Amino acid sequence: MDYFVIPTRSNPPIKIVIRDLPQGTSADTIKGALATEGKFKVDKVVQLTRFKTKQSLPLFQVTLPNIEENKDIWTLRSLLYLRIKIEKSERKTGSLQCFKCCFWLS
Repeated sequence: MDYFVIPTRSNPPIKIVIRDLPQGTSADTIKGALATEGKFKVDKVVQLTRFKTKQSLPLFQVTLPNIEENKDIWTLRSLLYLRIKIEKSERKTGSLQCFKCCFWLS
C-alpha cells in the first residue's frame, strides 16, 4: 500500500500583502524589484483578485522563505519609487458560506 507523509513545517514561510502599487504592475516586476532593491529572496508573487468578478486588485501577496535576510521585509517603505504599505497576510478562519445557496460549509 502506497501512502504519503506530509512533513510539518517547523519554519513556515513569511506571507505578506503589499498595498498601494498600481493595479497594472506585473508580478515579475515586483519579484525583480524585491530581489534587486531590497535584497530579498522571493518564492512567489501573486496579484489578488475579487472573488465574484475576477477583477484584479491593487494588492499583491508575496511569499518569502523564512530566513534571516527576509526578516527585514517589515521595514520596507518604498518599492519601484512608490510608497507602499506591507501587512501580514492573514487567512480567514472558521466556516465558509456558499454564495449561491447560503449554506455553511465546514
